[in-house]
Amino acid sequence: MTTATNYLKYNSTVADPKPVIGVGYTPDGTLPPGTIPCSSAQAEAWQGSTIVAGAIVAPSAPSASQVLLASAMAALNQPIYIALTGSITLSSTPFPIDTLTIIKINSVVNQINSSKGFFFNNSPTGLMKDANPTPGWHVFSAPQYLIVASAIGAYVSGLMEIVDGNPNNMTVLPNNTVSLTV
Repeated sequence: MTTATNYLKYNSTVADPKPVIGVGYTPDGTLPPGTIPCSSAQAEAWQGSTIVAGAIVAPSAPSASQVLLASAMAALNQPIYIALTGSITLSSTPFPIDTLTIIKINSVVNQINSSKGFFFNNSPTGLMKDANPTPGWHVFSAPQYLIVASAIGAYVSGLMEIVDGNPNNMTVLPNNTVSLTV
């Protein structure tokens, strides 16, 4: 009587650890070359597994620094949430941190700083778009804009520090929710 068998296919042409490159099933128990029998659980979670000395080695769990890096990369695709009190009240509102938005914010900050407090066309107020499903525009004075831009910049800088090798050994992501007084 033959027994149906799950198997892992591995690269048999390289030295140990041999990477597992696929999974299969044989109804009659006959194993193709370059395969090793495995349990159903091993067949379901085969990615990242290796074969060492003829035994299946499950992938190791990611390190804390790998998890932090992956989290920072994912956070760069999400907004920062900013609440404002003071001369403007704004409940926690998502602001985008994509590359084009950061370029725009930096150019507006440069304009404010080089013109001693004015936006383009010498306007005393400027606009910043939020990341709501129906984006809204928020009117800020130059000092208010600089405060919000600084919070966005600090958040993105913290994420990028982690992505760029984490030289200061951060162990947590920067906070993506900020309350500011403007």
